[in-house]
This record gives sequence, C-alpha cells and structure tokens, in this order.
Amino acid sequence: MAACYADGITAGISATQYGSNNSVTTAQAALMMMKALGYFQLSKDFGSDWQVATVKQGSKIDLFDGIVAGASTAMTRNDVAQLTLNTLESTMVETDGM
Repeated sequence: MAACYADGITAGISATQYGSNNSVTTAQAALMMMKALGYFQLSKDFGSDWQVATVKQGSKIDLFDGIVAGASTAMTRNDVAQLTLNTLESTMVETDGM
C-alpha cells in the first residue's frame, strides 16, 4: 500500500487519512489500475471530472469487460478479479521521455 501511495497509484480520502478499510467503487479501482498502467499521470489528464475521464478511458481499453458493477457502486470480489485480469491484459502507456 505504501509503495502504491508513493508511486501515485493511490491517494487516500484526505490529506491525513488513507481509508484502507473503506469499500472501493468501480471507478476508484479502475483509476488505480489505469494509473499503474501509466494513464492519468497529471491532474490535467482528468479534465473537469476524474470519474467521467476514468470511465471513458477505461472503456476505450476494455477495462470494464465482464464487470457488472456501476461506476459509483462498490465492487464484488468477482468484479475486482475481472478488473485485475483486464488490466493485466491491457497495454501500458508508452511515454516519449518528456
């Protein structure tokens, strides 16, 4: 968890709380997975709404294939496993080094 926080994959629920015992929504989990793939490295990448940007980009890379939970609902263990598999099958973002 600390490594994911340090690498910017997770952020927590406030400046002083992580929320490790809270449930996670589909959009939140997808955002973590996409950050691990290299998406959304800058705040400007989100536009005006992080959740809309996450669902839009996740749909483009088939991250939600086989997932029945809505973007703002808590995920089942099956949906988390499917999201993880979809992430592993996705291509990482290639940077140009700039």
